[in-house]
Amino acid sequence: MPKLNVARLTYLYVRLRNKRKSTSGAEAAPLAEVALAWLITREGVTAPIASATTVEQVDSLIRATRLTQTAANLALLDDASSFA
Repeated sequence: MPKLNVARLTYLYVRLRNKRKSTSGAEAAPLAEVALAWLITREGVTAPIASATTVEQVDSLIRATRLTQTAANLALLDDASSFA
C-alpha cells in the first residue's frame, strides 16, 4: 500500500493557500469548498461525501458546486492527492 507523502502534501497545501491570497475567484474560496469543487470534477467520483449540521455549512456546500476551477488549480490539487 502506498504511503502518503505528508511533507509534499503540506508543501502543496501552502502553495495553494498562498496562491489563494494573491488572486480571486475559486482561489478566494475556503479550501474545503475548493476541495469539494475539485472532487466534483474527478472522473469516477459519483458523489463526494459531505455533510452539514448548520445552515452556513449547507451554504458552503452549495457554493462549492458553483466554483469554477482553473486548469492550474486542478493540476495542483491532482498533484497534492497523488501518492508518491
